[in-house]
Amino acid sequence: MIQKTNEAGKMTQTTVAPVVARFRADGNFNEASANMRRLIEQQSPELQAALMQAYSGVLTAAEAVRDQYQSDWRAAKAPSATDGKRVPAAESLQRERSTLAAVVQAEEAAGLPHFERRAAITDPVITPFVRALVSDGFEIKKDRGDCDALGTCPVCRGRYLYTAIKDGIELQLCPHCRDTQDRKGRIA
Repeated sequence: MIQKTNEAGKMTQTTVAPVVARFRADGNFNEASANMRRLIEQQSPELQAALMQAYSGVLTAAEAVRDQYQSDWRAAKAPSATDGKRVPAAESLQRERSTLAAVVQAEEAAGLPHFERRAAITDPVITPFVRALVSDGFEIKKDRGDCDALGTCPVCRGRYLYTAIKDGIELQLCPHCRDTQDRKGRIA
């Protein structure tokens, strides 16, 4: 905990408590953090280093509280976006897989060269997954270049974690983990 120190070196007043209390009250982490830094900057230069070191521990704890709060909020909102169903719907996913397979077979039967076929630019797992999400009414989050914004899946460590948005709720979904879950369901 960070405390103000008087000239005699005794800790006299807690400066972290008001910032932490404000953060808990309104969840405004960035403003609370900026306020704390301003308080530290008002101290003597020799005390600033010690206070910043102590504050880094408080900051880490506050970030964990913020992250948990946001995670809990998303979890509470997620059922409304999915209505308790799997995302994307199994029917949509199967329809998109069948559609892609039919297109690939038709192009192959027509004798198109490999690099002119859809098979050369699609993935049998990712493409149907994304198309099924879109057909179920989800929007895929994009980056500034209008490409799909992708992350790393915490389960399989794959680099295809999509953020799907519906009704203002963001869901992070991995096509590879979903495909594995579907296969497990069919085997069992």
